[in-house]
Amino acid sequence: RITALEDNTLQALDSAVKIRNAIHSAVASACGGIKTVAYKENSKRVYRAVYNFLYDYYDISEYADIPKVKYDEALSLIEKWYPNYDLQLSIDLSNNCKQQEMDLDED
Repeated sequence: RITALEDNTLQALDSAVKIRNAIHSAVASACGGIKTVAYKENSKRVYRAVYNFLYDYYDISEYADIPKVKYDEALSLIEKWYPNYDLQLSIDLSNNCKQQEMDLDED
């Protein structure tokens, strides 16, 4: 019974901060950085996609509800996460359109 309690104990605040930071890194990486057009135009959708992935995977309503024993697994999943095709296309279009505008300005 104690093992079951330990397995279902929620993560400490420090762990929740690390997960939030990992999510931020995943979003920034997916958008090509925080200073990109894609981040500005798509980051809300990308954050939503990462959070929804975690909520669905762990059947929870907020990331702080991830059990303590699943913490390392959650960090690994976040690091390996990538956007679905439609979201990636939107990111690519945002970044490529801006790059094309910059290329035209240089001519």
